Amino acid sequence: MNFKKWLLASITTVFVFSCSQPVLTYEIGGKKKSVTYNDVKDLVEYMATSYPQYLQDVEMLKNVLFSESRASKDIILFEELKAGLTNSPEFNDKFSSEIEKQYFIYLAQEGTNWVAQKTKNTAFPVVRASHILFTVNTNATKEEVRLLAQNTLDTLKKSKNFTKDFSNAAIQYSQDPGSKDIGGDLGYFLEGMMVPEFENAVFTTKKKGLLPELVETSDGYHIIYVTEPKTDKSYSWIEKQVQDGKMSYYVLMKLQQDLQTKTLAMAVKKNYTLEDNKVKVGKNEYEITAIPDNTVLFSVWGKNYTWKEVKNLFALFIPGYEQELSTQFDALMNAAQGFLVNVEGGRKIGKDNADSRRKVREDALIQYAMNNFEQILFQQASSMITDKDVKDFYEQNKARLVKDGKPMPFDENLKNQIRNQLIQSRMWYFYQSWLDQKKSEYKVTFNQNGLNDLLKKANKIRANAEIQGNSPQFQ
Repeated sequence: MNFKKWLLASITTVFVFSCSQPVLTYEIGGKKKSVTYNDVKDLVEYMATSYPQYLQDVEMLKNVLFSESRASKDIILFEELKAGLTNSPEFNDKFSSEIEKQYFIYLAQEGTNWVAQKTKNTAFPVVRASHILFTVNTNATKEEVRLLAQNTLDTLKKSKNFTKDFSNAAIQYSQDPGSKDIGGDLGYFLEGMMVPEFENAVFTTKKKGLLPELVETSDGYHIIYVTEPKTDKSYSWIEKQVQDGKMSYYVLMKLQQDLQTKTLAMAVKKNYTLEDNKVKVGKNEYEITAIPDNTVLFSVWGKNYTWKEVKNLFALFIPGYEQELSTQFDALMNAAQGFLVNVEGGRKIGKDNADSRRKVREDALIQYAMNNFEQILFQQASSMITDKDVKDFYEQNKARLVKDGKPMPFDENLKNQIRNQLIQSRMWYFYQSWLDQKKSEYKVTFNQNGLNDLLKKANKIRANAEIQGNSPQFQ
């Protein structure tokens, strides 16, 4: 191996080792655990760019790493389990449904890329055109405006230097402020973005050139020059044009809507129709509230879904959905189908397995414990905030409590805002005090070299962000 290759290999080895090196270790139940550089680099980047005041020195960094990493979550879970978190009567019902909900979300997230791959070659009709718009106003009659537009069109038909003359005419006559100063260029656009008359004219034209007739729309009269006739472009091509500034961001928004529609058409097969608020499946017709549970309403990527399964999904994500079912049936069904497209994508790539369920359960249990712990802190903090505390805060800060140049009235709304702020501050104090007590008990230690390295990188990120006004990547 030559020196260059040896050096590269050595640097790579050191980098991989440093990324997997623990920056924080702790013990739970006699088992040693660690938080690595890779585990916290995104956290430190976020704090360095969003809350740099909390990363001024190594001690502050320690506090952030311990309180915001999974170390504190593991300890809170362990403490909550010791206190009987899972012994409450409502735990099994609430927790089981929460796991099921989180598992659906996990599968949907995992399936997103698979669905994107399935649809990445989906084609969308795209046209590019320029126009000169003549609008009817109080200074001229409709016929006068039409005649001006027609005369301009006739002149352009005879032009020897068409491109230049069209651009000049757009600058001189067009009353479309978004395009006149750039020679009438509308850029690329998709079907459904223009008024029907305009869209029909440009999307039915098979070749480049000036349309021979004026096109009348609700905006007025248009002289249209199709600079690129209809062609099919992929999602990635259009996305690249937007990123390069060659197409409007609104095109991308419309594209995403179209892609969602096409994806649903590709993935979902409906077995029902909705007419007069009744659901028809085959030859059978049902009131929405009387659909049999075993009725297969649709399939997603070939997986059948019964009405019972759909209702179970609604119950997880939309408590009280029954009240909206009769009036929002179609919208609810479309939302469910759109969500399940990604869920079934997750299943297609093998994410529906015992390991995934175990991971989701562990994550859900941690979140359940965190919520319970936070509720305890909230109750403790709120019981200590008195009306006098709220009043004192107001008196001390009323010079800053200004809206529209006037002092904010000390009414119930402001009192509640102040109370909530004081409660949050007290909760944070309790949380930090609690963590300080646990550092010794759970043998929390830090890698000093790792801390120094993280702090240097955090300072560099913060400095770059301040100069460039963005969030550089953590490396």
